[in-house]
Amino acid sequence: MRDKILFIMTHIVGSAIHKIGRAGEMVWLSIGEPTTTKGLLSRRTSYPYAIHLQCPWVFTYEGNVWMEDDDLFDMNGQSRFDYLMDGIPLPLRITAVDADERGGFQLKFNGSWMLRAYIPQEKPEAELWRFIEYMGSEEESKHFVISGSSME
Repeated sequence: MRDKILFIMTHIVGSAIHKIGRAGEMVWLSIGEPTTTKGLLSRRTSYPYAIHLQCPWVFTYEGNVWMEDDDLFDMNGQSRFDYLMDGIPLPLRITAVDADERGGFQLKFNGSWMLRAYIPQEKPEAELWRFIEYMGSEEESKHFVISGSSME
């Protein structure tokens, strides 16, 4: 599994993460140089790659935990994730990619930042993470998906 992940993700080394956000318990990263296109109502910015995380993950700075998946949950009506995101100096350039045999990966960035995605010991059957390469339209996009029992 490690070799397949590296084959899929190695070509993003040198690219930058321009945006990080969340939708519920999923974290998304927008990767590569943005392009702007005119839509029906307004302009739309898109990125050539994305990663969607629904597994345990941790962002570190200089080897210390900056934020992790537990920070997505609300505390007194506000998510710690939203607060901690403001401290990450985007864009972050990807300097290295590594992976493990269980399906996890790590991205190293400039400025001593790192993202590591873990695969839980008891893998759920649900999707854990996905790498997307946008190819012009959603139908043409390539999705590489890691779930509890498979890799697609």
